[in-house]
Amino acid sequence: MLKKVSADIAYGPDGVKNELAAYFSAYIFEVMAGIWFIVVTVVLIDHWKKILRQLQLKEEEVQKKKNDMLTYLAHDLRTPLTSVIGYAHLLDQVEHLETKEAKEYVKIIVDKSQLLEEMLDEFFEITKLETGNARLEMKEVNLAAMLQQLVNEYTPILREKELELQCEIIPQAMVECDVAKMERVFDNLMRNAMKYAVAQSCIDVTGKITKDKFLITFENVSEVMTEEQLVHMFEAFVRLEDYRSDVEGAGMGLTIVKEIIELHKGKVWAEYQQHKLKISIQMNIIKLS
Repeated sequence: MLKKVSADIAYGPDGVKNELAAYFSAYIFEVMAGIWFIVVTVVLIDHWKKILRQLQLKEEEVQKKKNDMLTYLAHDLRTPLTSVIGYAHLLDQVEHLETKEAKEYVKIIVDKSQLLEEMLDEFFEITKLETGNARLEMKEVNLAAMLQQLVNEYTPILREKELELQCEIIPQAMVECDVAKMERVFDNLMRNAMKYAVAQSCIDVTGKITKDKFLITFENVSEVMTEEQLVHMFEAFVRLEDYRSDVEGAGMGLTIVKEIIELHKGKVWAEYQQHKLKISIQMNIIKLS
């Protein structure tokens, strides 16, 4: 376009070249080309500035998230660690401690130590998942059978906690997944249901096929939950403590579930209806066994 403008100036109506006009047309062309170059350069610089700013903000967000995780973890570790140290001192300092009382102290120390181990394990797991260092070892497995096995393992534990269990896993669905990580998903979902279930209530576990997907749900009777609690449920260190201050743990279980399921290209979501909390996961089916 710029060349056409300069050509129109350089030649008169009769088509005869005008040297002076040609000089000025070339000059105008260079000026306009220079202006165009400056405009494009400014636009590109502004574009790259925005990209760099976005990267900087993302880096700051990641760093803040790491700092928050360390802060929360340090805070949550302090409570069980204080119990372990306190009861260990009692065992060490009290000379005439009855056997029954000593056993109670030892049990508390063991329980709190296991809680510490669980919290540290969750912290390292979520760190690997969120930093992209987690690797999947994919295998073709019967996910329904794996879920049924977990239910069987937890049945006596639930009975001990006076919680009922209803299970309906009909299809034999074959999916491609990392077995160890999917076991972690099921374990975390069952633990979550146990933690927040109302006393002497029922936990429902289902597994069914919807089109080409395998849908698994864990449902438990729960205290009233708000929409905001549902939205933040899968964030790290969320324990829904607004209504359950007695629940221990770092609150990373559902975050790990979400990260693992999304790593498998699946979906996970939570719903609350009629005093029941239902967490669902959806996985792609390879075939039916």
